[in-house]
Amino acid sequence: MSNQNIEDLNLPTVEFKEGDVIIQEGEVNNHVYILQAGKVNVSVRKQDLCDVDVKGSVFGETSILLDSKTTATVKAVTDCSFLVIEEAEAIMKDNALVAFNIAHILALRLKHTTDLFLEVKSHLGEEHHSRFMTRFLKVMEVTNSFFDKDVKEIF
Repeated sequence: MSNQNIEDLNLPTVEFKEGDVIIQEGEVNNHVYILQAGKVNVSVRKQDLCDVDVKGSVFGETSILLDSKTTATVKAVTDCSFLVIEEAEAIMKDNALVAFNIAHILALRLKHTTDLFLEVKSHLGEEHHSRFMTRFLKVMEVTNSFFDKDVKEIF
């Protein structure tokens, strides 16, 4: 597939009404949703994470890329319209532009998460800072071994 733009994919549009659940955390999903209009709420483990109303925001990609159940619930705050990439894994494998754009979004999310982590860390008192860093470093030791394993599987 040699598409140059998302429009070239001729993706179907799906509409959701205020209150509809677009993605339910913990379920199997093979679609990626691209917000065109409206506002959604994203929650994880029944805790609100954020509201999103930016055209082009992508949802559902993590479960596709990790071949896992969905990691968040996405619910319509207002009536919403989405482009839908059905059979998203195959489309991402066949279309470098789609895959690159999703990777770009994920990289931005990681950058924002890292920035937030550093901001939280800077506001901790000395007593909490030491305990936080000890826990964080233990998590990073475990995470690094997983990163090494993942890189070997991918490349």
